[in-house]
Amino acid sequence: QQPQQQQPQQQQPQQQQPGVKQQRSNTSSGTLPPVTPALRELLNRRRLPLVLDLDHTLLNSATLSEVETDKEHALLKALTRSEAALEPAARLLHRMEHIGMWTKLRPGVGRFLRQAAALFEIHISTMGSQDYAEHMRGLLDPTRELIRGSVTGLGGYDEFGSYQGPATKRLSGALAGCEPAAVILDDTAGVWADYGGNLIVCERYLFFPSSRRQFGLSGPSLLTCQRDESSDQGMLATALGVLRRGHSGVF
Repeated sequence: QQPQQQQPQQQQPQQQQPGVKQQRSNTSSGTLPPVTPALRELLNRRRLPLVLDLDHTLLNSATLSEVETDKEHALLKALTRSEAALEPAARLLHRMEHIGMWTKLRPGVGRFLRQAAALFEIHISTMGSQDYAEHMRGLLDPTRELIRGSVTGLGGYDEFGSYQGPATKRLSGALAGCEPAAVILDDTAGVWADYGGNLIVCERYLFFPSSRRQFGLSGPSLLTCQRDESSDQGMLATALGVLRRGHSGVF
């Protein structure tokens, strides 16, 4: 079923769109918390809270060491050269030596954020570190005009360099109490186990070969194939259509 954003009233399913699906709520009672003053103020401005994941939803990152083959290096260099003439805000591929990362923004992400920001208060929630979350925000929204809500990195690394982080995400902090109206866009349903009614699950964006290996997928990556999603008809364009219909259903 096609998702609508969860509201205090009973929801109705919408027609299914490719690559997007809503998870059913795991709450047995279906009871929603009361609308908080902060959420009421947001609703009065005709906005809904929108919580966006980073990795495999808005972008795909790989460490410099995960780019292993000469072919991968050559393809990334060629793509970097092809984008060199573009304005910095239009570039999708970024090599960040200071954090040891390649990051590829998902095609259409700029348009998606601009148009979503007119209807939603955008928040970021990632299993990456806070430092990583802030760096990615800088790529996605360098002027800080679009992502006006919280930016939260839930993970980190211990003294031995091992990743430490929670198994699930929650609507907490600035998002506490917004369950009646919050919308979540993420590629992984399991991390939002308690928020099925709020969740829109999108197809994963796997640009780098290492990301396909991470999920146990065989076959060439988008980088290796030298192709990419459509910015006009790809995953984020589809998700934006779902979000718009959900917003219009409320207001």
